[in-house]
Amino acid sequence: MRIHILQHELFEEPGYILQWAQERHFEVSFTRFHMLESLPDHSAYDMLVIMGGPMSVHDEDKYLWLSGEKEFIRQAIAANKKIVGVCLGSQLLAQVMGSRVYRNRWKEIGFYDVFRTDTVHPVLEGLPSQFTAFHWHGDTYDLPPGCVLLYRSEACENQAYIWQNRVLGLQFHLEVTPELLHLFLDSADEELQENSPFIQSAAEMLKKKHILPEINGILGRMIDNFIRN
Repeated sequence: MRIHILQHELFEEPGYILQWAQERHFEVSFTRFHMLESLPDHSAYDMLVIMGGPMSVHDEDKYLWLSGEKEFIRQAIAANKKIVGVCLGSQLLAQVMGSRVYRNRWKEIGFYDVFRTDTVHPVLEGLPSQFTAFHWHGDTYDLPPGCVLLYRSEACENQAYIWQNRVLGLQFHLEVTPELLHLFLDSADEELQENSPFIQSAAEMLKKKHILPEINGILGRMIDNFIRN
């Protein structure tokens, strides 16, 4: 399988997703928008992974590549590609599929539990009904038309959704490794000072980094299920 990754910012790397792909001997290619790299032809990949970023889906005036990325995603859906969107990636997918993206009531930054809905779906096979995920987001979205909600959290209703087993949106970050966590924190001082009951301190987050391999394992199982069905 050929995986193409859309990356928006230096510190929002694919993390464990890259390890997952390498272990399965999948080919991996990138478009790094922060390095002004070009988008590929849709025939050049089998699955698209859209990473997170500090920008909003509405920031087309600040990030001139953003409108082109949205059109690329729209074409990827029409081409029946498997697509996984992480954080900003899930928001971009939601908007392209016709949903509203807007500020969540609370910013959610740190390690917080997510809870599975009553949905029964092959992508959830072998996954826990509740687990701790890593979060870093201020925006949310309405559930896109035709999508099924998989997970929610106390701070944010729409945490994971799936559409026709071809589009998987994950608001949370299961790809974060200990090294990637440090990159997040190195860029985050001001944001961690904002007022929200769902923002942990850097010290609190670092105390929990030992659970990241377990979180990565959940992501690996989820994507395995996703590409198998």
